[in-house]
Amino acid sequence: MPQPFLPPLEAFQGSNLPYWLLLSFQLLILVLMLRVAWRVQTDRLVPSRRAGLWLAWAGAAYMAFALGRIAVGLAVPDAHAWFKTWIPAFFHLVLAGFVLAVSLYHLRGTAPTRGEEP
Repeated sequence: MPQPFLPPLEAFQGSNLPYWLLLSFQLLILVLMLRVAWRVQTDRLVPSRRAGLWLAWAGAAYMAFALGRIAVGLAVPDAHAWFKTWIPAFFHLVLAGFVLAVSLYHLRGTAPTRGEEP
């Protein structure tokens, strides 16, 4: 139901996925993020340097892609509508930031491997 104080529904939809499928993926991602955050908070997530490095690379690539999407949307006037859906783009930045934060948790909780600087 449209509300005057909310953006139109199209502003929340950045893909061609059916809304029920998109919402299902979003809820799954939210549950996974909550599970990771809970495990960090309760000291149940064991830091792993390998996981930290993998997450750092994946998070950096994801962040670069999300920022690139926004940059194209701002710089190219006739860019495809996907580049100009700001609400999903913002949430991709939040998700990339979460991945980078979890990578720091892993990297700070482990000792450097042989041959690396501390």
